[in-house]
Amino acid sequence: MSGLLPGTHIEARDLNDVRCRGRVEDVAPGLGVAWIREDGLGARRIVDLHEYSLWLVQPDC
Repeated sequence: MSGLLPGTHIEARDLNDVRCRGRVEDVAPGLGVAWIREDGLGARRIVDLHEYSLWLVQPDC
């Protein structure tokens, strides 16, 4: 996903299944990875941008 910035709220999906959801903390485009802080758990997780499709999460109204 081009233009992925820290603070962006995303879901990482494998086919139609959500594998993780959280806010981007850091991005390494040259490595094809991003680190997110998972919602709920607060765990830091690395997401391989080639293995997952990333979806923007819209804020609740």
